[in-house]
Amino acid sequence: MKYLIQTFAADTEAPAPSTDDMSRMIRRMQEIDVRLASEGVLVSEQGLDHPSTAHVVRGDTIVAGSHADTPHSLQGYWVVDTSTSERAEEIAREISAIAFGAPVEIRRCMDRPDG
Repeated sequence: MKYLIQTFAADTEAPAPSTDDMSRMIRRMQEIDVRLASEGVLVSEQGLDHPSTAHVVRGDTIVAGSHADTPHSLQGYWVVDTSTSERAEEIAREISAIAFGAPVEIRRCMDRPDG
């Protein structure tokens, strides 16, 4: 079963993590990526640029900036293919532990209909 694991960050004026803290977090996430790939469960992963670089497309209209009027923005994601939801939860807990306490959401990916 495939699961989307998403990390979010607060859109606040809170101080950004130090360069050393960010480097340490990225290094630890890369270690997770390598391990998940070696286990055969990593389908895809990607960190995302700052929300100010987003554009929203609605029909023919394109607007600069994020569309969500929420206190958090999507910062990155993993797609994992695990045999149980519990394994996806374990991976999400590990990511959450190194992501400065950022919320992490797990969503089961829909299966494609046959045919």
